[in-house]
Amino acid sequence: MDDRFYWSWLGSLAKISTAVRSKLLCHFKEPEKIYYAGLNELKDLEFMDTKIYSCILDNEQKEKAHEGFEKTIAKGIEIITLKDERYPKYLREIYDPPAALYSNGILKGEELLIGIVGSRRATNYGMEIAGRFAYELSQRGLSVISGMARGIDSAAHEGALQAGKRTVAVLGSGIDITYPPENHRIKKDIEKNGAVISEYLAGIPPLPQHFPLRNRIISGASIGTLIVEAGRKSGSLITANTALEQGREVFAVPGRINNNNSQGTNILIREGAKIVTCVEDIIDELENSYDICGKNEKTKGSKKKIDISAEEIKLVMCLKSGAMHIDKLSRLAGFEMGELNSLLLMLEMKGIVEQLPGKQFKIRTGMHNYL
Repeated sequence: MDDRFYWSWLGSLAKISTAVRSKLLCHFKEPEKIYYAGLNELKDLEFMDTKIYSCILDNEQKEKAHEGFEKTIAKGIEIITLKDERYPKYLREIYDPPAALYSNGILKGEELLIGIVGSRRATNYGMEIAGRFAYELSQRGLSVISGMARGIDSAAHEGALQAGKRTVAVLGSGIDITYPPENHRIKKDIEKNGAVISEYLAGIPPLPQHFPLRNRIISGASIGTLIVEAGRKSGSLITANTALEQGREVFAVPGRINNNNSQGTNILIREGAKIVTCVEDIIDELENSYDICGKNEKTKGSKKKIDISAEEIKLVMCLKSGAMHIDKLSRLAGFEMGELNSLLLMLEMKGIVEQLPGKQFKIRTGMHNYL
C-alpha cells in the first residue's frame, strides 16, 4: 500500500479531533502502525475512548478512505504528507497539523507566507485595502495565503496575482470543488501562480464545520496574519485567536467605529493586535525574526522604469502639477469614476501615487524621476 494512503486515511477520520490525531502520531510515529493497531494496543492509551478506537478499527471507514484516496489520485491531485519536504514549514510546527494536504499547483515548504483574511461582506474600502496590502507584501518577498472566500480573501488573492507573485488558497472542501462557485477563474489563476490546498479528500463538500479547521491552516502556515475587515462575530476573529495560540503575529487594519465590519478589527487592536496602516508596519515587525529577503525589492529596483499602462500614464501626467481632488482628476483625464478608481488603486499598489485626506491624490515623493 502507498505510504501516502495511511496519512490520507488518518486525516480522513472526521470523528477524531486533530489534537487526538497528533497524539496518535506521537505514540505510534507512523500512521501505518495506527492503521494496523489492534484493540488491546489502542485501549492501553490514556487518551483513548470508545469513540476513538471504534473509528480507527472501522473497516467501512477504511474502505471509504481508500476510495477517496484513489479518486484523489485519479484526478491528478498531489498528496503532501507531514514527511514531505513540500509541506509548509511553519504549519508542521503547530500542535495539530493536518496529516496530509491535497494540492493543485506548486507548494513550497520553505516559503514565507503571510495570511490576509476578513469579512465575506466586505466594503469597497476593505477590498481595496486587502488588494493593496497583498500586492505590496508580495513585492517584499512574502507569499499571500488566504481562504478564497468572497470579499477580503478574494481581494487578497487578486492583489498577489496582480503583482505577478505566488499566492496560496486553503479550501474547506476537496480541491476539486470550487467554493464559492463564482471563484472558478481565480482558482485556476492561483493554481498557475501558487497552490490551492485542502486537508480534505476529493469530493468532500464545503461543510460549515470545515471552515474553523481551515482557518488554523491559514494562520499556522503563516508567519503573521492580517485582518482587514471583520465583524464582531466574524470567522476571521477565530483565525486571529488561532494565530495567537500558535504563537504567530496578528495585525489588524483599523476602521470606522460606526461600521459593523470594523468592530472585530477594532476589538483586536484594543486587545493587543498590532495596528497597521501601511505595509512597512508589518515588515518592520517581522524582519527581525524572519529572513524577508525581498523587503527592499522596491528600493533595489528603483533604477528601472515601472511598467504602467497608457491610461495610468495619462493620470500621472495630470498629477505632475501637484495634488488633485478625484472629481477634478476625473474631468481632466476624462475617465468615468469607476474606471478612475481602478486605475488609481493600481497606481497606489505600484507605489506611484498616494491618497491624501479628502480624496486628494498626488505622485509619491521621489517617484517623479522613477517613471
